[in-house]
Amino acid sequence: MRAASLLGLLLAGLGFAYAALVVVLRLRGDIVEPRGFSALLVVVLVTAGAQLVVAGLTGEYVWRILEEVRPRPPFVIARRINAAPGKPSGATSQH
Repeated sequence: MRAASLLGLLLAGLGFAYAALVVVLRLRGDIVEPRGFSALLVVVLVTAGAQLVVAGLTGEYVWRILEEVRPRPPFVIARRINAAPGKPSGATSQH
């Protein structure tokens, strides 16, 4: 999950760096590539980077929730639902 976030930040950073390079080269008149290619590449890089960052953050959030609820011991759960440990929740004692 963290790798996705880091890759997303890297892609977005590359997109912004390429955008800055294109602006500098356009002002100097050194760009010879087809018209619109630079803008398309910048948009794709930044959008893909943002999506990866959001996916990484969402995955990290879900992972932390999973880690929080996973290690619950049975006696805590049994006490919470008012049942004896080892018995199904619907079972009642015959006293």
